[in-house]
Amino acid sequence: MMSMDEVQQLREEVKRLKQENQELRERLMAAEATIKQLLELLGQNSHNSNWPSSRGKSRRKTKSLRPKTERKAGWDSPKR
Repeated sequence: MMSMDEVQQLREEVKRLKQENQELRERLMAAEATIKQLLELLGQNSHNSNWPSSRGKSRRKTKSLRPKTERKAGWDSPKR
C-alpha cells in the first residue's frame, strides 16, 4: 500500500502535468493560428492582394546579356 507522502506527491505531479498540458494546448493553438495566416499569405499574389504588381511572384527579373566591364557607367567615365 502507498504511504500518504507518496499519494501527495502523485497528486502534486498530476496537478503539475495538467497545468503543463494546458499551457502546451494554448501554445499549439497559437502556432496553428500563425500557420493558418502564413498559408493564406503564401496563396496571395499581386492579383488577389494589395501588393503592387512589381512584387508579383510570376514576374521574373531580367538579366542583362551584355558582358560586365570595369568601366563606370555614365557619360564622363574615362576611356581606355
